[in-house]
Amino acid sequence: MGKYIKLTFRNAKLFVKNTRTKDFIMKVPAKKRGRLTFKHAKRKDNNKNFREPITVHQISNALHTLVGERPVPSFRKTFYSKNEHIFDLANRSYLRISSPKIEKVTKDGTFESFIDEFILVKKSAWNSWKNFPVIHWFKIRKYMGKHFDEFVNRLNVIFGYDVTTERFENLLNSYEKYGSKLDDTINWLLTIKKTPITLFLKQTDFDRSSITCSIANGLGETITSGVDKVKILNGEILVPYDEYFVNRLTKNATNILDGGLLKIIGVFDESELYDIEDFVPVSEISDEVY
Repeated sequence: MGKYIKLTFRNAKLFVKNTRTKDFIMKVPAKKRGRLTFKHAKRKDNNKNFREPITVHQISNALHTLVGERPVPSFRKTFYSKNEHIFDLANRSYLRISSPKIEKVTKDGTFESFIDEFILVKKSAWNSWKNFPVIHWFKIRKYMGKHFDEFVNRLNVIFGYDVTTERFENLLNSYEKYGSKLDDTINWLLTIKKTPITLFLKQTDFDRSSITCSIANGLGETITSGVDKVKILNGEILVPYDEYFVNRLTKNATNILDGGLLKIIGVFDESELYDIEDFVPVSEISDEVY
C-alpha cells in the first residue's frame, strides 16, 4: 500500500484568456545583422492559456519551488529546463479542485464553469493615463529633458520675465496673448517632437495626459490599479511519496497559479485517505493550449 504527500491550496487566482485586451508585449529578441532586435506584438495574439485550470505544468512548478528549484514558464523560452524527475512526480499525482461551479448558457450550449470574481489588480488598465488637473514644472523638466533650459530661455525672452517663478499652468493658451511671437518657439518644439507643449500653449481645453503619459521621458503616469476577472480555486493534491523529493524539500509552502497558497499537510498511507473518490489523475488532465 502506497504513501502520499498531501498538499492543499487556497485562493489560487486563474486569469482566463482575455481576447479583448489592447495591451502590447515585447517578443523574444532576434538577431538581425548581428544585433538584437525587439518586436512589439498584440497581447491578445500571444497570451496562451491551458484549457484546463490546473495541469501538470502548474503542479510541477509548485513542486520545483518546494525543493528550491526554478519554476519553468509554460509559454516562454528559458535558458534552463525542468527537473524531469519532479515533472514525472507531478504527472503521477492526483488533483481535486473543490471550488463550486455554476452552469453557463452560451450560443454553443450549456457548460459548467468556476465562478467569476472581480478583483483589484496592480496593473493599470489599457488607456488609463492620468489626466492631472495641473502640471508642475518638475514634470515639464523631466518631459523636456535636455531641451528644458532652452525652452525656458525662449519663453523668458518672449514674456519678459522668468516663467519658472510662476506656475506652469499660467502658460496655458499663451498664444492668444502673444500670437506670432511664439511661432519660432512652436516650430522648434515641433522639430524636437514636443507637440503636446505646442498644444498647451495654443489651447484652453488641453488633455494633460498627452504630456504625463510620456514613457520615454520617465513619466508614464497611469491609474495605479485596475479591475480584472478571475476564478479563485481551492483544492488538494496527492503526490506519491518520493524520497528524492522529500530529502530535497527546503520549505513546506509555496504558490500555485497567481497568489494561491499551497502547503504540505503531511504524509498519509493510502488507507488513511478515505475521501479520494473525486481526485483526478494529473496524467489524464489535458494540457491543450488555446
